[in-house]
Amino acid sequence: MSTRLSRSVRPDSELADLLLLHCAGILPVGPGFEVVLIDEDLAHQAVALLDRMELSVDPVGAVSAVEGRWAFFVPEESDIPVWPARTQYFSCGTTLPLPPIPGTTPALINSTRWIRWQPFGRVITAPLLLQLAVNAVAPRALAS
Repeated sequence: MSTRLSRSVRPDSELADLLLLHCAGILPVGPGFEVVLIDEDLAHQAVALLDRMELSVDPVGAVSAVEGRWAFFVPEESDIPVWPARTQYFSCGTTLPLPPIPGTTPALINSTRWIRWQPFGRVITAPLLLQLAVNAVAPRALAS
């Protein structure tokens, strides 16, 4: 049984403002959200799988690319259950480089870019659906 206290999730509008504030710079992770980095090929396949599902709401929020991995913004404490191989979890207190706002200046920090940009829409990704999709495509991604 976990002894951690559950914290609230930042509203998408507040997180969108935070992303805009830190675009083309360094984003401090948390409180109210954390980040999971997934190898690009695995993340691409997982998002494609989620896109093919007939869900009432798109479970994927804003996504940026950082050095060959995709960064998904998830609620705090989304590290349980443990994420599969080829992922890295960034909890509160870490930092993440962000790309500039799409259509402005070229990315300067570690070739960052936006994969999905929804500054006035969904920012947080549904972590359990993303984890299920990553686990479903992982065997195929390892084989390719």
